[in-house]
Parts: sequence; structure tokens; C-alpha cells
Amino acid sequence: MANDLRGKVVIVTGTSRVNGVGTAIGQRLARAGADLLLVADRPLEGLEAVAEICRAEPGAGRVECRLIDLAAEGAADRLIEMALELFGRLDVVVNNAAYVIRDVAFGDYTYEDFDRSLAINVAAPFFIGQAAARVFAESGGGRIINIGSRAGSRPRANSIVYAMTKNAMAYVTRAMAYELAEHRIITNMVSPGSIRSDVNLDRETSNPEILTASLSQIPIGRLGERAEVAEVVAFFASSDATYLVGNNVDVSGGYQGSLG
Repeated sequence: MANDLRGKVVIVTGTSRVNGVGTAIGQRLARAGADLLLVADRPLEGLEAVAEICRAEPGAGRVECRLIDLAAEGAADRLIEMALELFGRLDVVVNNAAYVIRDVAFGDYTYEDFDRSLAINVAAPFFIGQAAARVFAESGGGRIINIGSRAGSRPRANSIVYAMTKNAMAYVTRAMAYELAEHRIITNMVSPGSIRSDVNLDRETSNPEILTASLSQIPIGRLGERAEVAEVVAFFASSDATYLVGNNVDVSGGYQGSLG
């Protein structure tokens, strides 16, 4: 089996949207045989629906789901403890949860926007990685996969806070990889571009001008599929990727975003 994850336990955060990237990641890891802990802050119905979708995948292992607010103090430690209590081990963490604010001018952001974005997009994966690393160091290694965004690579108007947090995580990923590699903890990042998920489709298909502008900057000429992101995540999670450390893989069809 390619990217065989049978017997491995994986946490995936941000898995409450049925048509979201987190769901596709969960499905792909389930097909690889992993046991999954899926988490989100809301809604419970969406999270449970995603868990059922993952359980239905051929070859799926055990799939559990729990609500947790990753912005809360101590949430990272509770999440890792939850996985250990449920499964008795932990092998991979996929930090997919994100707080996305778009189409807001620089002068219109609030402190709440700024703080929540930092809490979910930077602090949560930072401290989840920290808590997971303590477990991995004792168990002989593990994988941390952070989900970034092509938006974090170049400045764009009306998206400064989200892009800033993803750019920050690109640095954090490299620094984590450098520091943790000696403990056989492999850290990488996957940065999607314009992906056919519910968030992007709601925005881009409702405004043909936005979709046309997006496609004009993608050399391959189409939006990406959620499964294309999930394939890269599954590869990084597997034993096939033992010498790839500190990478940020661009899954964007060659996107050439520009200033403005």
C-alpha cells in the first residue's frame, strides 16, 4: 500500500467542513489505514459528519472526533493527552485549522480579528507542535505537518492578517524542523493555492471576476482539488518521506500571485 499508515495515530485539526481540505486529508489518511482523531471548535454536526465520511473510506482504521477550542489556554496539551488516552500513542499531527479573514482593508481590522488569527493560525500549531514533540521525543520520533497557504508568500491587498500568519508559520516550520530533527521528529509544511473547497468556491464562484482573476495567475489554468493537497500530506506522514525535513511544498498549480 502506498503511504501505508496502518497502526499509526494521526491528529487532524480543522475538520468540521464536509467540503474542506481537512476532510480530504482525513479521508486520504483513513484510506492509508491510519487511526484518526479529528478535532474542530465547531459545529459538532459538521465534525461528526466528517468523521463518518472518513470511517466509510476503504481500509479506514478507528476514527474519533472531539470539539476543542484551540485558542484556549492549555488546549494544545489537552489535545495531545486526548489522543494518548484514546489510542495509547501518537505518530503524526496535521495542523490544518485556520481562522480566515479575507477582503478586509488594512485599516478595518480589529484587535479581535488580529488576536483570533494569531491564536488559531500561529499559537495553536506552535504549541500543539511543542506538546507533540515531547511525546515524539520519548517514543522515538514522529511527524508534524503544518498546513500553510500560498497567500503567505507574497503581499496581497485586503488579506494582510491571514497572509501574515501563514508567512509566520512558514518560518516556524523551518525552525521547528531544524531544532527537532535530531529527535527524529520530521516537520514539513504544505501550502495550497486556490483549492476547490467550500471556502474558496463560495467566494470565487459567487463572483466571476474573482474566479477569473485567480485563474489568470495559475499557469495550469484551473483550481486545485482538495485531494491533491491531501496526497502531499499523506506522503509527508508516511515512511516514504524520511529524508524530507523543513520543506514547504507549494500545491498551487504554479500560482503567480502579485502585489496589489
